[in-house]
Amino acid sequence: MKNTKKIAIVTDYLNVFGGAERMLLGIMEAFPDATIFTSFYREETMLKYFSQFRVVESKYSYFFKRFGKFSTILYPIAFESFNFEDFDIVISLSSAFAKCIIVPENVVHIAYILTPPRFLYNMNTATQDKFKKLKIPFLVLNNFLRLKDFEGINRADFVLSISLEVQKRVKKFYRRESVVIYPFVDTNLFNADKTFKEEDYFLVVSRLEKYKNIEMAIRACIRANVKLKIIGDGSFKKELLKISDSGYIDFVGNVDDLSLIKYIKQSIALIFPTNEDFGLTPIEALACGKSVIALNKGGVKETVINKKTGLFFNGERELIDILRNFNSKDFDAINCRENALQFSKDKFLENLREYVLDKTYKDHVV
Repeated sequence: MKNTKKIAIVTDYLNVFGGAERMLLGIMEAFPDATIFTSFYREETMLKYFSQFRVVESKYSYFFKRFGKFSTILYPIAFESFNFEDFDIVISLSSAFAKCIIVPENVVHIAYILTPPRFLYNMNTATQDKFKKLKIPFLVLNNFLRLKDFEGINRADFVLSISLEVQKRVKKFYRRESVVIYPFVDTNLFNADKTFKEEDYFLVVSRLEKYKNIEMAIRACIRANVKLKIIGDGSFKKELLKISDSGYIDFVGNVDDLSLIKYIKQSIALIFPTNEDFGLTPIEALACGKSVIALNKGGVKETVINKKTGLFFNGERELIDILRNFNSKDFDAINCRENALQFSKDKFLENLREYVLDKTYKDHVV
């Protein structure tokens, strides 16, 4: 039966395609008739992903496109300006200010939190690095945005988190309880066939920003005398190149999904040195039957099973020891794959629909 209630999905911005945007497309599969609201929408880069949906930009979109990070103060105001009188349910998907919407009393707002905004709560980000010299203005802006962020989350009727890690942050910073619904990986696309033969390199897949901690993986691989391929790009690449003057490190750049799968399947294992809110890349590697060597922090502790589908390290010295002694044959590809299947798209859609049904539909079929 077709949905009988009108649904709006609110997301922070639609300018580049990444994990949050993949998740948004998953939500749109659950609710294909929903309207998307966002602060600004760059059609030249995003239309190919969202052409079949109705996308509504905020009236401040020009400023976000023209001035970028310098218009940050406008984000909560932009989301507060949207009108949701014609909708029954609004789901905000947010790592920034999409949760700051204001809905009528008869409209249900479900806030799905990717993370509380990292730059507001002293969690390292690329933005923090860029603005660290503007200490006093940054503190004034930070206090204003924290207040708006707190007001926004506490207007929501229900709160979801993408991981237990984020659930703890929601409790700490917002004093709100939340239910965990894990994101998904396309486990059909990322599969464990044996088309590719393992080659002699470890793999990192990441945006190249300082807070991603890629330099630890580079130093460890050089000291352990093992090869590392790095997929991704970012503002910290020049600094990483300076410490990579050896025959061990290869910067591949950005690649498409099929090339990424090839690199994963040919690798010895994935190295994941970042403290992430959840982390989709480790699950993609597991889905391909590859084990993961991960920093013992953040959401990856919920997706990798130590000594069964991967290994955890607490610092660079431990990582070096692991790399020197690592044998991929110690990890069964079937176990890795089964671990990843907990985070399939089908499971995500089932969990999300069930939650929305329970909280808002009652007498209707989704």
